[in-house]
Amino acid sequence: MNRLLVENPLYRARRILGDRVVPVPDGMYRLDGRLVTPRQLVCTANDVLEASGLPAIAYPGTAHA
Repeated sequence: MNRLLVENPLYRARRILGDRVVPVPDGMYRLDGRLVTPRQLVCTANDVLEASGLPAIAYPGTAHA
């Protein structure tokens, strides 16, 4: 089975953004020092992917849901 079809969207976003992302308690993340929600994290990763011409991550509550 294709790994990208079953990969968790948040895990994929964290892999794409790399060291810029730090998980914090209560399900939030720090991205470049500021507190963001999981949806904001995926949206930022989608911006990086789209700038590279790659398909976006599907995630509820985003334009790519």
